[in-house]
Amino acid sequence: MNIKWTTKKPIFGLSHFVLVNEFKDNEETFFVLVSVLDADINLTIPKKKFEESKLWDKGWSNKKTTKADIRNYLNFKDGEKKQDQTKIFLNNLSPFNIS
Repeated sequence: MNIKWTTKKPIFGLSHFVLVNEFKDNEETFFVLVSVLDADINLTIPKKKFEESKLWDKGWSNKKTTKADIRNYLNFKDGEKKQDQTKIFLNNLSPFNIS
């Protein structure tokens, strides 16, 4: 599986993500993706939904449409102070697990 992905619809203003984990819960496989610019921007998505979605391109695209939306990003960071941050735990299969 490719670990580098670009979303066609920015998430909190950012578009480039890496797949850091894959896990199963109740027989369903999930992916954990993290922004390459800010680990606080991460999401867990069912593998099936991710693969069926047309919102992701393999690799990191340099298209002008993938520029960061600074206003959206700063709004996220400002609101983040008021919320608990989601912690990311790497499993043994993660390409980023260096222990």
